[in-house]
Amino acid sequence: MPERLPTKQDETNTRLGEAQAALWLSESLILALLEANLLNTDTILEAIDIVIAAKRPKAWRVAIPMSRARR
Repeated sequence: MPERLPTKQDETNTRLGEAQAALWLSESLILALLEANLLNTDTILEAIDIVIAAKRPKAWRVAIPMSRARR
């Protein structure tokens, strides 16, 4: 029986699953760093804020179609 071609929904589900796995890994690493007293809470929160700030402009550019962005 031939395999069906992947659909857009399949690709979306795969990407969402990958993102969820990456988030779980990040959470696990943060907890391990805290429990091992390698980093304190303030340092970790600062690092998270920096990553969010760096990603926000990129997400903004992707979310707005170019035709709207140039107005």
